[in-house]
Amino acid sequence: MAQKWVSIEKITFDSKYQARRSVTDDVQTEYQAIAESGKESGWPFKAPIEIVSVAGVLYLTDGWQRCGACLKAGRSKVWAEVIEGDLDMVMARACGANADHGVRRTDDDKRNAVRMALAQWPKKPAVEIAEICRVSQALVGKIRKEEHPEQTTITRRDGAEAPAKLKEPTHTAPTEDEAPEGPRGQTKNERCPACDVDWWLTTDAGHDKCGQCGHVHGETVADDEPEEEVEVVAIDPDAAKKLAKTWGQFLRAVDAAGINDRLKRWTDAISREVAKVTRAT
Repeated sequence: MAQKWVSIEKITFDSKYQARRSVTDDVQTEYQAIAESGKESGWPFKAPIEIVSVAGVLYLTDGWQRCGACLKAGRSKVWAEVIEGDLDMVMARACGANADHGVRRTDDDKRNAVRMALAQWPKKPAVEIAEICRVSQALVGKIRKEEHPEQTTITRRDGAEAPAKLKEPTHTAPTEDEAPEGPRGQTKNERCPACDVDWWLTTDAGHDKCGQCGHVHGETVADDEPEEEVEVVAIDPDAAKKLAKTWGQFLRAVDAAGINDRLKRWTDAISREVAKVTRAT
C-alpha cells in the first residue's frame, strides 16, 4: 500500500465497481470548485482516492466524484492510495466505499452495494456480505431474498457448505446405524431477522440463539430506516442563489459531525430543490 500521484489516463473506470448510484448537482459543482482551487501540484481534497492494482491494471474503487471533478478542472493527475490485490479485492473495496467518509451513502447506494457483492459472492453468508458492504445483516437478508430466492446453500468462512434454509430438525434419537437428520435444537415459527434461517438453538443459559449466525432470539437487529416522503416547500430563486454558495460548506460541516441518515434525506431533498431552482434561473 502506497500513496502517490497517478495519471488519470492510466486509471480504469469500470462502472461494475461503482456502488454509488448518483450524487446531487450541487455536490458535483462543489467538487469541481474544489478541484479548480489551488495549484495542480497540490491535492485539494482531504483524502486520496483509492485504487487497487491487479496485475498492473489500476482499478478505481473509491473517488469517482473527485476524479470526475479533476477531469473537469483540467487536472491530469490525482493523489491516490494504491493497493496490490485481485478482482475480489476490487469488488470488496468498491462495495464498502464511502461508508465512513465523503458524501454519505443513500439507501439506494447501500442496496446497490449489496447487490454487487451478492452477484460476486452469491454463497457468502449474510454476515460476511454485511461486513464487506458496511451495512446490516438484515438488509443483506432482504435483498438476497428478493434477488436470489432460488438459492439453497451458502459457504461458511471455513469453506463448508451449509443450507441457506435449514430443515426443521428432528428430535428423535438416532439409532446406532443412522445419523441425525438435522442439527439438534429447536425450531421457531419465524426466521432469524439477521440471516433469514429458521433454526434456533437453546443454549445452557436458556436463551434461543440462531443456529447459523448466533443472533439471540428477541434481540433487535439494526436495519436501515425505511424510506420516507420528504416534502420541501418552494424556494425563492434569489434566496436559492445565495443559499447555493454556502450550502456545500454546510453539508460538509454536518457530515463531518456525523449526521444520521434521516437528516441526510432532508438535506438531499433541499439540495435537489436548490439545484432545480438555480438551474432554472
